[in-house]
Amino acid sequence: MKRLFSIHLLPAKVITVAASLAVLLTATPTVAQTSGYRIEVEIGDYQSDTVFLGYRRGEKVYSKDTVAINADGKYVFTGEQALSPGVYLILMPPDNKFFDFVVTRSDQHFSVSTKAPDFFKNQTFKGSEENRLLYDYQVYMNDKVKEVKKI
Repeated sequence: MKRLFSIHLLPAKVITVAASLAVLLTATPTVAQTSGYRIEVEIGDYQSDTVFLGYRRGEKVYSKDTVAINADGKYVFTGEQALSPGVYLILMPPDNKFFDFVVTRSDQHFSVSTKAPDFFKNQTFKGSEENRLLYDYQVYMNDKVKEVKKI
């Protein structure tokens, strides 16, 4: 387990709570159609050839995998064993920009695409209903925070 960075953000707590709920709601044993995991990432207007797959444990972020861009312009993380359910992130050097998503027992094969400079706003998921719901929740919470700040 290699510690990458200590990312200290208030939204991380909201993401962790929402992700925990998603994991609990989908934690019933299921038989996956395919074994292991495959997460395909496409990042428009990003110029680095390498990204990290990381995960959170408390306030710390650890590296799970590192991949280089492939010939199709995508970063593809694969493994023979399923990932543990939880909050994961794609970390993009050299500025350490990142975006979060969840992995559940049943959601181990999906894709995400986004575009710089606003990686959060431009996210779209395919093959992961939980991440679509999490994204909708995050947008809703961001809007509510903006409303509260106006008061």
